[in-house]
Amino acid sequence: MSIEYRFCPICGSKLINISTNVKECVRCKERFYKNPVPAVASILFNKKREILLVKRGEEPKKGMWALPGGFMEVRETVEDAVIRETEEETGLKMEDIKLLDVATEDSKRYTTVLLVSFFSDKFSGEMAPGDDSVEVKFFYFKNIPEIAFSSHRRFINKFFEIMRWK
Repeated sequence: MSIEYRFCPICGSKLINISTNVKECVRCKERFYKNPVPAVASILFNKKREILLVKRGEEPKKGMWALPGGFMEVRETVEDAVIRETEEETGLKMEDIKLLDVATEDSKRYTTVLLVSFFSDKFSGEMAPGDDSVEVKFFYFKNIPEIAFSSHRRFINKFFEIMRWK
């Protein structure tokens, strides 16, 4: 159920569709664009060649495993977002992060989510579930459970391909 706005947040007048992803206010003529929502995902890995996953405690895909991550906040860099989200969900603070990949994911609520993924083997803190996660665990490639999101599976596969760990 994608959110569809019907009234102008500036003047309160009716919005009309002028194209598939653009609405215009009938009174003040302000235009509103429906754009992808930016999000981040992280891959933390250890010396045993395992990656860290979180079991989701919230919908969508509650109870399934995923990479740590979430939505960017206003005035936040993509790097700060992945560090913050990873720490909120795992208790671990990423350091020396490297860009892995970019993907899009369909979303019932947001229509399209644009995800940026990073990886690192440098992190500090005490591993513990938090925020939207109920469990945090390292997995070998051959033992990775079903992953909640296709973009996360893509990131995992690309990471293991780059590292040549399969």
